[in-house]
Amino acid sequence: MILTRLDDLARYACLGKNFADAIEWARSVDWETIAEGRHAIDGDRLFVICERVAPQPFGPATVWEAHNRYADIQLLLEGAERMGWAARTDDLPVRTPYDAAGDKVFFDPLGVNGEWLEFRPGQAMVFFPEDTHAPCVAPTNTAGSTSKRAVIKVRLD
Repeated sequence: MILTRLDDLARYACLGKNFADAIEWARSVDWETIAEGRHAIDGDRLFVICERVAPQPFGPATVWEAHNRYADIQLLLEGAERMGWAARTDDLPVRTPYDAAGDKVFFDPLGVNGEWLEFRPGQAMVFFPEDTHAPCVAPTNTAGSTSKRAVIKVRLD
């Protein structure tokens, strides 16, 4: 897992061509005007999902997830969230088995002992297959606010 600023993402272009292309695209897009939804950057090699969400308090509905074929570059554009991180180990209790089409597996939130990080606008978090993450958690553990976020999906070749 990497925690950095959007302005410093270029430092991680050394992770390979797909990362370099994703980072170049992220630095060139107008994040204030990009529409919600999925946008192709380069077919299924690189794409971004932009969304406005209402972060929810941590609890049984919290989503801990991991991916096998893609890394996530998560960007917070507006609002505030907490982001959970835990190492992906074989003993994490699976809630929903791996779905190859969606490239995700979900874990039981009450069985994951993770770390919590404040996620602020202008920051970027990068998650790899060895990372489990819990996005969209309310920063004060109370609902009511919204955040605008983007997830750049980077295929790992």
